[in-house]
Amino acid sequence: AGAEEVRLSHFELGTLLEPLVAELQVVAREKSLVLRLVRCRHVVYSDPRLLRRVLQNFLVNAVRYTSSGSVLVGCR
Repeated sequence: AGAEEVRLSHFELGTLLEPLVAELQVVAREKSLVLRLVRCRHVVYSDPRLLRRVLQNFLVNAVRYTSSGSVLVGCR
């Protein structure tokens, strides 16, 4: 809505994904799910704060709506 200033920078996706997966490990374990991360070093040009929100939403929903098995997180 234009309220937030976008701050673009180059950064490795792993710096966002690793902490997010670590945070959600507890929730996944409570549901008897395996939450796995394929580490990546891909560099993107984006707003880290805004991209983190999007990725967090995807991961929270993946864990919430997966009833059994595992959730695999990675990037190409």
